[in-house]
Amino acid sequence: MLVVLFNAVNVESVPLNFNQFWATHRPRVPIGALYMAHAGRMRHLVLAIAAALMVFSAAPAQAGTDEEQVRAVLDGMNASYNGSDFDSFASHVCADMRQADGFEAGWHRSRKTDGPTSITVMSVEVAGNPPSQAIASVRFAAANHTDAKTLEVDFIRESAEWKACRYSEHLTA
Repeated sequence: MLVVLFNAVNVESVPLNFNQFWATHRPRVPIGALYMAHAGRMRHLVLAIAAALMVFSAAPAQAGTDEEQVRAVLDGMNASYNGSDFDSFASHVCADMRQADGFEAGWHRSRKTDGPTSITVMSVEVAGNPPSQAIASVRFAAANHTDAKTLEVDFIRESAEWKACRYSEHLTA
């Protein structure tokens, strides 16, 4: 046997005033102040995102093939160069190059002279078994120079990572 009980509820319609749901005396805040508070938070968010992108773009290249890894190192070097981030740039070069006399001073001089740069990786040749050396042909264009250059960049493996170790202007015969 099924027994169902219903509770009857008497609902009455009671007129309510809108001010019963809102604070009757709210402080007025100028719209400009709200905008400035929002802009401050937004600025912090944008700075945090930019910092995260810089950290991840400066990380050592961990692409798939050796050729992709070399290309990623070159991209990281160019991003560091354009960002005037010597420490990040130096993380992409071999110890011999980093420790050479005048390397940092020369880097800062050329960065100031060149302005923003762009690169085009023309080719990458990897050698060794296991791969331990590579040569990349890179087209280098600087905003403050009218002529682009093709550079040959030599890479070696250092602690399982590709590092640029020498670059020179490509001479054509």
